[in-house]
Amino acid sequence: MMNEIKNYAAEVVEALKEITEGYIFKIKEVEKSGTTLCGILCRMEGSNVAPTIYVDGDYEDGTLPEFAAERYRKVLEESAEQAKSIEAVTDSFSNFAGLKDKLKITLLPVNSYSDSLCHKMVADLNEVVYVIVGTPQGAGKIAVKPEHLRVWDITEDELFEAAEANHEKVCIKSFYGFLQVASNEEMVDGASVILEPEFNEKAMELFPDGYYILPSSRHEVILVDRTADVNMLKAMVREVNETTVIPEERLSDNVYELLDGKLVTVDMAA
Repeated sequence: MMNEIKNYAAEVVEALKEITEGYIFKIKEVEKSGTTLCGILCRMEGSNVAPTIYVDGDYEDGTLPEFAAERYRKVLEESAEQAKSIEAVTDSFSNFAGLKDKLKITLLPVNSYSDSLCHKMVADLNEVVYVIVGTPQGAGKIAVKPEHLRVWDITEDELFEAAEANHEKVCIKSFYGFLQVASNEEMVDGASVILEPEFNEKAMELFPDGYYILPSSRHEVILVDRTADVNMLKAMVREVNETTVIPEERLSDNVYELLDGKLVTVDMAA
């Protein structure tokens, strides 16, 4: 099967060469979440940005190589614009004042990666900061590390103060008539909306008697009535993490609540 997909990828590459200029293409196998995929590495000459386009879906759907190539061309154009934006931000990275409005808070599990970033503990999670870069067609992000603080000559407290001033809109949507899912407007790295000042007020409108927060992923959380059995909720979160959520998007197996505006695990609150 993989050889057939690679042959399809080769046909796509030939079609891409006819409608693009300045790209070097390389077909490669990539392991993602335990699955082997066929990708086309697309590097523009003179650029360090090299997006990988996966062709497995189009092969399985029977998409003609030239049709797939035309769609990939548009992706590459958007990627090139995003690369220019990233390079512009990188070039101006020494100017913290110019980056303040691009800072975003994100919640990550406590691990060696998040511990290596500028972070502070929130319950049993790490609150970290990214610099958002990109275009309206797509955004990228750069994680803020301690070495950036030395370049900017600021403290970690000053970093978080600036990042937390960039408020996100809290969006709580109902799914299947009973699930209340909270995230940001983009539904990307949106679990951090639970730290927004308006979050509790919006949640209490839906759950006047109180609620628990389930970490669906780093992108969103689920709200449930406080009368639910906590042990059952923890078991449900753990099962979903193990069977549905890919490892890099998991937050934790715990259940949370807000006490006096502070996020805590239910065990911590007991």
